[in-house]
Amino acid sequence: MVITHGKDRILMPLVLLGHYTQLLIFPWKLAPDYSGAAIGWQIHFNDPYFYIGIIAVTLWFSLCAIAIFRRNGAMLFCLFGVAFTYGLIGNIVTLIGTNFAERLMYLPSVFFLVLVAMMLSHLSARALGCAMVVILSLASLRTFTYARRWNDRLELYEQAVKDQPGAVRMQMALAKEYFDRGETEKTLRTLEEARRIMPEYARLWSFSAAIAMKMNDLDSASRYLKKAESIQLSMTILDLQQQLVEARAATRPSTQP
Repeated sequence: MVITHGKDRILMPLVLLGHYTQLLIFPWKLAPDYSGAAIGWQIHFNDPYFYIGIIAVTLWFSLCAIAIFRRNGAMLFCLFGVAFTYGLIGNIVTLIGTNFAERLMYLPSVFFLVLVAMMLSHLSARALGCAMVVILSLASLRTFTYARRWNDRLELYEQAVKDQPGAVRMQMALAKEYFDRGETEKTLRTLEEARRIMPEYARLWSFSAAIAMKMNDLDSASRYLKKAESIQLSMTILDLQQQLVEARAATRPSTQP
């Protein structure tokens, strides 16, 4: 989002709010990372999450009006709690270190759940019991099915990339896992796909260079480092360039008699 401007900078927080709202209500697809093109940084008016964000804002104002009319201080406090805590992580006033992360919604979700509980409390005992059985069953099922992924890194990374194919850092983590398991072809294919998704991400090119050096593919490593340097020079790139020079020197035949 650092490179956003104009309408993208103004409206992207609504897209992010749409994603957070969907996860609060129906957390079907979860992932450890939403970097790169998973959500992106440009507004597309055919994006349903943009309109979900607008609906969420409209609903917030409506509920605030109801709370004021009914003089419900607890409800109004929770509504402002959701707004203020989301304002800290929604890239609204200032940019934070990440565009989107499920963990950032933890505190706003507390106020959201209190609001839900307040609304459910108006149900009859029988209706409330049925509602809680359904809600707790679905929540427990989602908790179990997602938590079990974390027992195996490969399964976690593969599913995360499947659910959020544009998440470049997740693609990098998957490539590293394939490399550590000796699956060279899958490593190269995953990195190639990541570079196709975000060709202007310098860290991805330097990471590709590091993997290529470990595979002893020095020519590819050199190309990747030149690309990374053309995008954004960093200490990591300089260090890898030095390692590449030393690796090339080690492959030259000795000139001593």
